[in-house]
Amino acid sequence: MIDAAIDKVSSARANIGALESRFEFRSNTIATSIENLDAANSAIKDVDVASESATLAAAKVKTQASVAAAAQANQMPQELLKLLQ
Repeated sequence: MIDAAIDKVSSARANIGALESRFEFRSNTIATSIENLDAANSAIKDVDVASESATLAAAKVKTQASVAAAAQANQMPQELLKLLQ
């Protein structure tokens, strides 16, 4: 009878150990997925910032070119402006 009880306890401990192992595996898998998603999210944000920075730089260059063109146009003699019209 004692041997049967020991076998039941051993079997229960084995089942609990296997269940705990599965939970640990799933926990590690979820932690890895969270880390990967955070890395992907960070990469997406970095790309958005880089894209917006490039757009801003292009807009600044266009503005500076427009200001320079306007300054040169204001320096032209009035006769040249009439010819261009």
